[in-house]
Formats: sequence, C-alpha cells, structure tokens
Amino acid sequence: MTAATDTVRHCRTCDHRGFFGNCTRPLLAGLPVQSNTGVIVYAPREHAAKCPEYTDEQTRIEREEWDRTTQAEINKALQPLGAAEIKRWQIRQRRLIELGLTEQDAERWCDRLALRDQQQDSLRACVECEHLAVRVDLDTDERTYECAVVKRSRIGAGPALLMDSLQRCPSFGWWKP
Repeated sequence: MTAATDTVRHCRTCDHRGFFGNCTRPLLAGLPVQSNTGVIVYAPREHAAKCPEYTDEQTRIEREEWDRTTQAEINKALQPLGAAEIKRWQIRQRRLIELGLTEQDAERWCDRLALRDQQQDSLRACVECEHLAVRVDLDTDERTYECAVVKRSRIGAGPALLMDSLQRCPSFGWWKP
C-alpha cells in the first residue's frame, strides 16, 4: 500500500459504524435523516472522506494510549515549561478546579495537557472546550456536565462527553478565559 491509500477513509473502518453497517451518528455526520423515524441510515460510499464524525481505530488507539499514561511517564516526558506555558498551565488549573476537580486531579490534567501541547498532538479534552456546560444542583452541590452543541442540536447522541479522556471532536472550540 502506498502512503496515499493508507490515509483513505472508509465507513467500514469508522468506529461509529453500527452492527448492521449503518452510521450510529447520522445527524452529526451530516447525513439526511427524518427525525424520530428510527430508520437506519447508511452513508453513501464517498461520505467518509468528508465526514466530520469519522473516527478510525488509530484515533481510538491513540486516545486509549493517552488514557493509560501515568503521572510518572508524563513527568519523564514533559520538558521544562516556558513562561507562556506556565501561564496556560495555571489558567487551566483554575478552570479545572472551578469545574469541580480536586487540586491533585487538576494538576495531573494540566501536566497531561502541557505534554500534549509539547508533542503537538491534536487530541482535545472536553474540559478545554467552550461548549462544555456545567450545571450545579444548589441543594446537593452535585455537578453535571453536558455538551452545549449536542444540547442545541436536540439529539440524544453526539460527540462523547469525555471528562477524563482526550479525543478528536469536530465541534471542539477552545475555551477562552
């Protein structure tokens, strides 16, 4: 196989392909569908090349590798931070604590994201996204998180809200302090 054919995307290699070969995220994939019909949607042959929801096995493997990264591995790989990186780290830490993470968890995430930045990896976290919405129950102080893009589109399935993982999301937008 040549390098050009290695990068060709096909629905058959997408992680969102259903048991019957159908698309499990047709609305987000931009496929025409009648709402509330329960009709199984099959994508046209050329759709995967431009599909915003396409996620292949390699992306899933990369995400799983990130999820298994230990703090010791992060510390070993992380290069010393410059002034701008330290400022970004501190802003992220404040944001994560505001979202309800403990200080220790926030620091681990900040280190993880700093390493991701240094490695110029394109995986992103929901905690960095402008679309992350937090609801706090005033009686119990319980926090629930949701993706505002999914909520606006009024569909049940959407980009997975991964509070403890990195992913590629077509709706991602940087949160700005």
